[in-house]
This record gives sequence, structure tokens and C-alpha cells, in this order.
Amino acid sequence: MEENVYNDSFVKLVKDRSIYSNKPILTPNDTAMVVADLISDYDREAIVVANFDFQNRPININIVGLGTINSAMMHPRELFKAILLSNSASIMVFHNHPSGDPTPSQEDITVTNNLRKICNIMDINFLDHMVIGNDKIFSINENKVMDLGQEKLNYDLPAKESSFSLDLVSTRRIKDKEYYNNNISINSPEAAAALVADLSVDYKNDALTIAYVDNKLKPIKLSLVDNKLLESKQSYLKHIARNAILSNASSMIVFTSHFDGSILPNLRDNIVSQNNEELGKLINIDTVDHIIIGNNTYYSMKGNMELPKNNWNNVREARESYKTSPLTKVLDSRKELVGKIIDNLKNKQYIIDPSIYKHLTSPYNPTSEVRYSGANRFKLMFEAIAQDYKDSRWCTYKQAQEQGWNIKRGAKGVLCEKIIFSEEKIIKDEKTGKPILDESGKPKKEILEFNPPKINYFYVFNAQQIENIPELKTKNTLTHDESIKLAERFIQASKCPVVEKVSNTAYYSLANDEIVLPLRQTFSSEEHFLSTTLHEMAHSTGHPDRLNRLSDSNQRGTDGYALEELNAELASIFIRSDLGIDLDASAMYKHNIGYISSWIDKLSNDPNVFFRACSEANKISKYLVENYEKVQVQTKQIEQSKPTPSNNSDISNKLLDEVKKNGFKSSDKLVDAINKLSSSTEIKPTLKDISKEYKKLSKDLKAGILDKVNMKEYQKNIKKIGDILKDQEISKQQQQQKVNTNVLER
Repeated sequence: MEENVYNDSFVKLVKDRSIYSNKPILTPNDTAMVVADLISDYDREAIVVANFDFQNRPININIVGLGTINSAMMHPRELFKAILLSNSASIMVFHNHPSGDPTPSQEDITVTNNLRKICNIMDINFLDHMVIGNDKIFSINENKVMDLGQEKLNYDLPAKESSFSLDLVSTRRIKDKEYYNNNISINSPEAAAALVADLSVDYKNDALTIAYVDNKLKPIKLSLVDNKLLESKQSYLKHIARNAILSNASSMIVFTSHFDGSILPNLRDNIVSQNNEELGKLINIDTVDHIIIGNNTYYSMKGNMELPKNNWNNVREARESYKTSPLTKVLDSRKELVGKIIDNLKNKQYIIDPSIYKHLTSPYNPTSEVRYSGANRFKLMFEAIAQDYKDSRWCTYKQAQEQGWNIKRGAKGVLCEKIIFSEEKIIKDEKTGKPILDESGKPKKEILEFNPPKINYFYVFNAQQIENIPELKTKNTLTHDESIKLAERFIQASKCPVVEKVSNTAYYSLANDEIVLPLRQTFSSEEHFLSTTLHEMAHSTGHPDRLNRLSDSNQRGTDGYALEELNAELASIFIRSDLGIDLDASAMYKHNIGYISSWIDKLSNDPNVFFRACSEANKISKYLVENYEKVQVQTKQIEQSKPTPSNNSDISNKLLDEVKKNGFKSSDKLVDAINKLSSSTEIKPTLKDISKEYKKLSKDLKAGILDKVNMKEYQKNIKKIGDILKDQEISKQQQQQKVNTNVLER
């Protein structure tokens, strides 16, 4: 996106001189020896950053700052200038202790942790922070002391042809008079008002602009942020940090222009402010203010930049309104819930105890029979567990009153979120302000879409908090065996192929679009196999042809994969509650333990991460359940359209008896096939059906799904079953011949 530049200078990387060595400088350790010799004798603390390419080969070194005898002066902005301008893939940071003791101070360790965080944002590998003393280096990363000893370099320069050099660079401010504009400044309320007025452009969406300013609040750079960057926290922070550092900014001022003309901060505004505050703490570049631009009116989120009263008529009212606004209520509620979830993850190692998954039912409204979804669904499930509610019905105070029910005194409702994407608005005449009427005399209306959407809230109460409400009609709960069968049918309806292979892990392959599972018999139990399959089915919905959620950026082994695991975990909970499946989830709980620390970290930084996961989980559950129901209807229609065959119940019973008698497990592929054929009272297996299954098994053998030992057993079994069917058919034919003979004799 094109950016308007208002600065009179820019930062450039300049080579100061070369440092020579009689040894090759090819690795980080080689570079460490050069830097150690360079600053070990300084009488004050010096900070040096070494830049490396993608193969960890040194690019250059940069003296970032010089301090006093016992402290170094270093601004993160100064440190990262040379790093960014060098296009570094990795860095090492060094500083000396004039006392000669390389033991790092607490401040050194704190600085190291902050640098790691910034590098993570900027996609730069932080190799190490080394403290240099008297011929010793302390590696904070490895916590080891390296004795330089004979390794200390000799600066008696060797012959040129056998010498090796490393560039010592610095950053310079270069004049660029072409863009010089001395009239633009934001050092007064009037100037801020003028600038935000200029930014009030008629965008189709909300627009975000950041002014990077110097210590006198004069704009160095004015940048319009692409809305796509806001979809990823890291991408946004990386973009902002890079601009702030390279523009030499002392601070930032954020401006948001609201498309709908309102000046109350929305969810996106709050996230932007939170992200900027988090970044400011790391790189020491603060956000002076975040100003919301509305219809000829402005609102300061921080209240640091009071604008002229003629352009700010309702700022105080807006600020007071914001304190009690729906957005504030919703965000506070989210933080409270996520705080409880983080406590569960830290202390109990789970979001919800997997042993009670099977007892969770989908919360619904008894007045509309509509199920709650997304974040609201999880909130109500979580509250039901906390309060031990057995009733899954929830409704508002107004709905209860309309039904003649009474909320119990002292009952506390649960805040649910309401996201408003659009609303109907009466079209009015601009001059008179009166509604414009259509041909029938009714006011004309238009649909006003909100981007980003508005947010509101409402409170609901559980049926156990309500008096006079009719008793809950108990539904027939599934037995354990029925749950197993239902889960099997649910998996069979999968749009994504489910393949069993000799493997130690279960996973969904985006490249091949298939769910890969270890052989069924290798699982600890039937439930473990089914739970794992349901979990991987949740992942499979991310394919571009389904919900289009997955890409290379959130596949196994990437940072985004932990969030995808959170999506699948929540979706698994929702699916169980939707179908009423009673399956032990303890095995999947163990699978998720490896992601818990990552979940804690991400939820702590941004509570909204969890609510986005709830939204994705709801989409996943809805997609899979609706697909299953659709397949069930289609299957029923096909079965009903088939002609009713003659009654072969004896053949079916003997066939299944033979299977059981020979000790074949219920998990065997053949028996699964027979059970599938025998699931209907109208359709029974025939010799032709068995032949089809034999061909399928032969394909599986060739595909490597079955081993040869198992295949021989299956072949024997098929032959026995075929013989039974043949005998039955022969017996039937003989009986029919007798009947025909009797008829002829008569």
C-alpha cells in the first residue's frame, strides 16, 4: 500500500571500517571472538549487535551504544535499526563488563528476555546474549563461561591475501529535502484536529492510520495500515515495529476513521490499542494517543490529546459512555472467563475435565428451541459445570416473564454476547429530516452493514434459577454401545477419506486431503480410536473445499498449529454435546498436554484468541453434524427406494454366528462390512455382497492397509461365509423344486 511520507530524513546503513582477523570469520563463534577482542578493554560498557544471514554467516557488527562504568545506554530502536537494514536472519548481542566479571546482572537477563520477544515479533532468530569480562565470555543462552585463553585475537595485521575482515557499520540520518514539510506538526490540540480532519476520508471500511512522530510530536512518517495486517497480531506488530524503528520515531499517534460515523471504540480499536501498548513496552516507543474519527467529531481513547471544543462537543459524554458501553462489558466478561480457563490449564492441565465431556449437553433457549452457539455456548457449558446445573435450558429475564416464569431472588445471570452485523434504518430526507415514503405510504428502509460489526450483550438464567418453569422432558440418553455405533456412523459420513496405516501417529494431511490413523487394533480401546478420529475430522474441515481454514502457516510443526489444536479440542466438545455421544476423552486429553503452555501464552497475551477459537469450533461442529444428518437422510431414501428382497434372515443370522464362533474381533474390517450390510432388517447379505467385500479387501492388501497374515484370515472367513450362503441357496433351490414337482403332479 502506498504511504505518504512527511519526513525530511531517512535512516541509512553506512560502513565505518573493516575489522581484520588472521582467522576466517565464518560462524557466530568466530564473530564472538572478534567482538570480545574489540570491546573487552573498554573502560565503560559497550553494546554490540552482530548480524547473520540465513546460513548463520556474519554480515556485519554494529556498536549500538556506550554507557558509564557500570551501565550501558541502549534503546531497542537503536539496536534494531542496523538489524533491519542488514536484512538479518539471526543476531547475537554482546556487551562488556569493565569490572572484568562476566556474570550477568538481573538487568542483563531482563534485557535479554525483552530482546527475545522483539525478535520473535520481527521473525528474527535470537542466537545469544554474551557478556564479556577479562578473557572470559558468559553465554546467557547457554549459561556457560568460555575461557578465551589462546583464542584472543592478535591485531598485528597479516598479509592482505591471507586476512579476513568483518564490516563495522553504523546508521546515519540522511537528508531528503524532497519530502520536507515543516508545516505539519501535532504538538497542539488544534494541529491534531486539523490532521484528523484530513484523515476523515469516505472509506468503505474502517481506516487505521499511524503517525510516527519525533520527540516534539512532529510527524516523521504517516502510514495507512492495510486492514489485512490486522488479521494477524504478529504481522501487525512486525509492520508497526519496523516502521517505528526505521523512521527513528520517538512515539506514535494512532487514528481510526469509523465508517459508520460513531466515535465509540469498537472491538478492533481496543485490540489495536492493546497491541500498540504491548509493543511500546518492548521497543520503548509509546503511543501518545488513539483518536477515533467520527462525523465531524473526535474521541480520545487515552484522553491525552484534548481537541478543540468545536470539534469535540461530546468527548466527555463519549468517554463516560464508553466506561459502561456494551463493548467494555463484553471485554471484561471475556477476560474473567479466560482467566478461569488459564487457571484450569495451569493447575489442572485441561480446559474442561475430559471425564465430564459425556455429561455436557448443548445449551438451548426453551422459548425459541434455538441452541446457543460459539462463545455463548461455551460460556453456558462452563457455568453449568461450575454451578452443577443439570438442566440445559437458558433464557432471558424478559422471556421468562412473558412465559409466566419467575427468576429466583438473588439469581445471577450469565452475560452472553450479541454481535450485530447490520441493522435496518429508515431513509430520511436530508433537508427536512422526515422519513421518505414508498408507494404504499410506508417509510423506506435500507440495510446498514457494520464493518467491523457492533457488539452488545444480554443476560440469561438457567432453568434451575427459574420458578414455575415446566419440568425438563428427559430425552432418551444413548447407552455406551449406542454411542459407539453412532460415532461409527458419524465417521463413515466424513467427506474426507479415513485411512488406516501402520503408523505411530494420527494426523490430517492437507496436501493429500486424508485422515491418517494407525491400525485400529493398535489403539488402547475402541473409544480411543473413535475419539482420535473425531478430532482429526475436525482438522479436516479446514480444507479449502470445506471451511477453508488451514494453510501451510498452521500445519503440524508451525506456531499456528497450537491454535488449530485448540479449535479441534473445542469442536470435539461441541460435537459430543450435539450428538449426545458418550465417549471417554482421556486419551485426547493426554494428546493436548503438549499444547497447554502455548495456549496459556497466547490466551494471556490476547483473551480474544479463545473466543475466535470458540467461533471456529462452532463452525466445525455445525458443518460435520449437518453433513452427517444429510448423509443419513440420503441413506434412508436410497434404502426405501430399493425393492424388498426375500426374507433371508436365517442366512444373515448363521453368517454372523459363524463370524463370532471363529473368534473374529468386532473391530475387524470384514465384520464391520457385514454389520453394515446387516444393519437394516430389509437388506441382508448375499453371496454377491460377500464377493464385493472380498474385492475391497484385495484392494486394501495391495494398498498396504492390511498385512498378509490378516488377509489370509479374512480370506478363510470369506470362504466359510460363502460356503454357508451356497448351502443355503442350494437348500432353498431344492425346496423350490419339490414345490414345483408337487404342483406338476397335481
